[in-house]
Amino acid sequence: MRLRAVELLATDVSKAAEFLERVWGLFDAGIRGKTRYFRATADHPYVLSLTQGETAAVDAVTFA
Repeated sequence: MRLRAVELLATDVSKAAEFLERVWGLFDAGIRGKTRYFRATADHPYVLSLTQGETAAVDAVTFA
């Protein structure tokens, strides 16, 4: 079993997205509705997603 994806709620999606791209080196994988997706170097369409929330939280963790 390995980690497949993490889905986060963020109070400031723009600021969190900037951190993920600049510091972690993730790639923008698009926006669907209110959720932004980020890719890494593997074949998965996304490894992390950010959705606007009232508080910062882990929304879901997916294993493969």
